[in-house]
Amino acid sequence: MGATAAVCFSRAGYTVRAWGRNPAKLMAVPPVLGQLHDFLDEHVGPPAGRVGDIDLSADLREVDEHAHVILECVTEDLD
Repeated sequence: MGATAAVCFSRAGYTVRAWGRNPAKLMAVPPVLGQLHDFLDEHVGPPAGRVGDIDLSADLREVDEHAHVILECVTEDLD
């Protein structure tokens, strides 16, 4: 959910700061973001304007200092 939200906001022109407490898991995020952009390009079309950056960080203080809005996206076990 978090990667999808980040891509949607960035395609709307916003800079996104995505936080994760595990730096190793953050390293796996960029390919997922690319796949989501490709999917949206194919099924929705390219963004109409400037695409905002998606900055990844394991430092919650950095996110707190720069964020205007925080959207909490967590993994949920639905079983």
